[in-house]
Amino acid sequence: MLGKSSIRPLYSNFIRMKKSIVLIMFTVFVVSGCDFIDKIKEFLGVTVPNATEEAVAVIDRGISELSVASADWQDVLTGVLEDLPEDVQSTIRTEVSELMQRGIATTGTELRCNVDFLRIRMRQGLERIKARILGTELPPLEPQLCQVVPSAIDMSLNQNRRNKIEFFGYDFDRTEITVLLIEGNRQIDISRNLDRPSHYHMTLNLGSSGANLTAQSSRIILKWGGREISSIGIIQPEPNICQTRMDNFRPANVSLMPAHATKPGKSRGDKEFDGHGPYMYCHVKLINERTRLRAKVYVTASETRRDWTYGKAERIFTIYTPDPGYEIEEVISSVVASYSYTDNDHAEDVFAGSGPVQKFKFNGDGGGSDIGRNTKVEIQFNALRVQLKETGNCVSSAMIRSIQLQDAISPVLIRKMERTPQIRFLAPSEYQLRDSLIQ
Repeated sequence: MLGKSSIRPLYSNFIRMKKSIVLIMFTVFVVSGCDFIDKIKEFLGVTVPNATEEAVAVIDRGISELSVASADWQDVLTGVLEDLPEDVQSTIRTEVSELMQRGIATTGTELRCNVDFLRIRMRQGLERIKARILGTELPPLEPQLCQVVPSAIDMSLNQNRRNKIEFFGYDFDRTEITVLLIEGNRQIDISRNLDRPSHYHMTLNLGSSGANLTAQSSRIILKWGGREISSIGIIQPEPNICQTRMDNFRPANVSLMPAHATKPGKSRGDKEFDGHGPYMYCHVKLINERTRLRAKVYVTASETRRDWTYGKAERIFTIYTPDPGYEIEEVISSVVASYSYTDNDHAEDVFAGSGPVQKFKFNGDGGGSDIGRNTKVEIQFNALRVQLKETGNCVSSAMIRSIQLQDAISPVLIRKMERTPQIRFLAPSEYQLRDSLIQ
């Protein structure tokens, strides 16, 4: 048997060892934080999600529900708010609530966007909230234009009938918008005359206290992020009128593979997702450069736990070029689409798109190294429609008909229309109606 004198050294050694283990565990916890907790969970086989993981799952359901055309966006967002766990970060709940309130604010006004616009915008808003929770990079939020009234300025009108331009859309308050007046070779900044009564409505003052239009004025351009997002023609007296053409086409599929990158606040990882997602996000934006139509595709793939393998890519594809002698005056189809989800297998996942995109085809996780090998997205486009006008100094027949329907046309220009019976004056909506009757 061991005496008390023999037991005492063993007990002291045990106490010292226990203190050392506690100190080591405390140090690792302080240094590693949540990653250490995740490792303990993995070692013990614990799968109980934390509040953030539950919140992401709730937001995921909302995104999925808003992908259905018949979905009521207010009901979906109300459900998301009700289902968020009680102990979720208050900022997450606040972001969802603010997103819903921005949407509600537009329903009591004349938003002038199509019926699907708000549903799609709310879904994109949830995607951005989810991406921020997961620390994924997203492209800047771009303001969206639905309608411009009038669509052109008839200089033969009395000034009190052409004293402003109204812009209807969404997210006008998120970033700076530059307004330029084109006069010959000059670009005059008239941004100070732009007023934003709300995030979905802007007005440009062209009255006596606003921007001064002259006989040399030809266009007003709105720019965001250095890129043109809208162009309003200025029709001088006795303009040359050219025939509008509509062209329907379906672009070829495009695909993009994200490159290995460092996740913000995390690491590059080892290129292998190993069953941890990835969370996939893709955003598509059509860009009208007048001489060609391009599609900017942005994609990210993000592992949902350490070692945080991450990939991203952005590429611009030319998807349409008009015939010689013509330029793209307007893209009639919707120009923005996005989709996100968390992958859970090695199979290709296909989802219905919106706007210009018919289908998103994702490959996330796969066997072995994923980034640069398995992970990619393929875009299948819908049929698109563009409004073309002849190049040179002329006003398109569709533009003239559009301002006639908006009651923003002068008697002088109406008489000009009557003197050119060889020209068909149809607005984009009338072309669509005519085509549907022919079919």
